[in-house]
Amino acid sequence: MVNLLNLNALNYEEALSFCKNTDKKDVINIFKDCFLYAPHKVDSISRLIVDLCHDNSGFIQDIKDLTKLTCSSVKTYVSFLIYCKSLNCKVSQIKVKVVENDFFKDEKIEIVNEVEVNEFLNDLEIFIDNIRMNLDGDIKSNLVNFNEISLFKIISIIENYQFDIYECLDVLHKEYSTYEIFIGILFLINNSSINSFYLINLYLRSIYNEENSKILLKIFPIMKKDTRDRLIAFIYEWFINRRKFKNLQEENIPFETPEEILELKKFIDKDTVEELRKFLSLQSLELFIPEFKSIYEVGSINSIKKEDLDFNKNKKDFYRDFCLLGSPSVSHFLSYLEIYKNEMKMDEEQQKIFLEIFCEIFSNRTSFKKIVIDKMVKFNFIKSELLLK
Repeated sequence: MVNLLNLNALNYEEALSFCKNTDKKDVINIFKDCFLYAPHKVDSISRLIVDLCHDNSGFIQDIKDLTKLTCSSVKTYVSFLIYCKSLNCKVSQIKVKVVENDFFKDEKIEIVNEVEVNEFLNDLEIFIDNIRMNLDGDIKSNLVNFNEISLFKIISIIENYQFDIYECLDVLHKEYSTYEIFIGILFLINNSSINSFYLINLYLRSIYNEENSKILLKIFPIMKKDTRDRLIAFIYEWFINRRKFKNLQEENIPFETPEEILELKKFIDKDTVEELRKFLSLQSLELFIPEFKSIYEVGSINSIKKEDLDFNKNKKDFYRDFCLLGSPSVSHFLSYLEIYKNEMKMDEEQQKIFLEIFCEIFSNRTSFKKIVIDKMVKFNFIKSELLLK
């Protein structure tokens, strides 16, 4: 079976043959999903539909019936309109590229959400105009043909492929340039409620060379600050702190040069340091931003070494030592939780003791506490009902 979401010039004839030899109802259902959730495939899917209709006029009415789809959101509706316009259905006031054909000119799509749809597309257009206005010429020159429909297709991919970040990145990088992808992620960071860690991960897995990391730094000035601060922490952990583990012969590593690190540090202020404290160890902070020592050492917690962890201590002392083992870094704490997951299996009474000690030690680390406890609940170390008591 051909996956139409992977339709391209190489497998086009195979896909066309598949559609001709598959139950028409099943093919139409596949097209329905494409209409609502795959606007980035509009050109190839539209061409496929037109070719099918050339070979089998029975498809024409079924495709016309697709114009009566019920959409559950503005975004699925915009995707639907893009396909209808591509197939030459008459849709007023929606600015999309038309793929000319002779089949559907008599069809009129009812615009039940015209105002809302146009407001959404206008927001995308305004965002792109602001990008061009506030960023340097290099960004602008690489976005000459970038418009609100291009941006919409990118954010649709990012939203609809959240189940598989690797598939998401594969689709994005096949269809769009790094500049366009980074602008799409930026729009969602600044204007959506999508999990910021997912969006940060998309950036981290896309800045695999010095060229891409420089593009990322260029859009830093207009990125939502709390997400940018968090991204800086992960850039340090993923790239700068891990340089000592990289092959010395490897070239073009992101954030490898002192100049690039200095450029990154221009975006660090007191608020950034507070965010970095949630994810980096004291040692990492000392290496990365010694100039902010007076901030991150305030209220610092004296951690213990791994070899000093004594499993034979009573539970209270053991839990206290465990909390100090990786503090106050989220990544370190969760790493040790994974390493000592058997030792950290607790009955309800022990969970209460642990929570009391944990909250006492990290009383001034509100975000750190929330992130760690949420993870401990998720992985069944702590019962969620205990948090209500």
